[in-house]
Amino acid sequence: DREALAALLKPLVWWAWHALRYEVGDWAHEALAVQPEPAYARAVANHLFTHGGRPEDAIRLVEELGGEVDAGDPDAECLWAWAHFNARILTADPGLMSWMHRWVEAAQRTGSVAHAAAVRSIEVVFRVRLGEMDEARRVGVEAWQEARSTGNQIAMCWAAFMKGRAFSDSDPRLALEHFDQAAEIAQRVGLPLNGGFAATEAAVVIARLAEPGEARERLAPALRSFIDSGDRQQLWTSAHHFAYYLTRVGRSEDARCIWRELGGRQGWAARHHRDELAELLGDPGDGSLSDDQLVESIRGVLDTLDLESPHSADRRTARGEST
Repeated sequence: DREALAALLKPLVWWAWHALRYEVGDWAHEALAVQPEPAYARAVANHLFTHGGRPEDAIRLVEELGGEVDAGDPDAECLWAWAHFNARILTADPGLMSWMHRWVEAAQRTGSVAHAAAVRSIEVVFRVRLGEMDEARRVGVEAWQEARSTGNQIAMCWAAFMKGRAFSDSDPRLALEHFDQAAEIAQRVGLPLNGGFAATEAAVVIARLAEPGEARERLAPALRSFIDSGDRQQLWTSAHHFAYYLTRVGRSEDARCIWRELGGRQGWAARHHRDELAELLGDPGDGSLSDDQLVESIRGVLDTLDLESPHSADRRTARGEST
């Protein structure tokens, strides 16, 4: 049933993304076999393929998407703009920010202030990626105020995290306060995606404050969750923070091995974080490992750190491994 499928898929995209359940993208893709094509199915599959480690499939779906959608359906228009935005991320299109603004405007037309605030806060990611920190702070503060006014926990979680990122270069303690707030909301309402990236960003700040033990406790579970879910963009982003942490605990060679593979794998990492790693470890270069090989390399370093930890047996038991 085309209409039933559309009604099911529209809310599922946010749940699946927040829960790191990227197999929902396969469900949406299979729904494309229904004719006429269910609304939202292609955009939902695109987004979950983008974050679930299937960039070629995500790009193909947008290339097949065609022209403008019916402007009378603000939800369809929002998802359509979101899909095109994803494709521009994956192809490093210089027109990326124009699609970001179209997505924000479409979200505002849905009538949900909370949804619009969450989407607007995501602009911070791309501002910090470009090193545009003043603009990132302006957007981050405004999106946080909008989200807080709604009381919506998901919007507040996104906006708190993004405000933290916007201040990560200039006021790390304020940034940590917002990362912790985002992590608390994520834990309370069940948002593993948000909890994971809040943990890794917080870990960088904590490592700078000379508390490497706590930094590792935050980093390791988040990195493993991104490995297990297949979310490569989040994993590459977090790998930058892992490399920084490794330099702080005297494992510069492990850090260098990871960093030199991140030249073309920026993920959502901030420019100032990459600049700092370049100062510490040299230019990253092009690397020589495939994505799967890099994943296994990161996993191997995590396993080594776990074995060296005084709580090694407890961690391995929690993951269902033999000791």
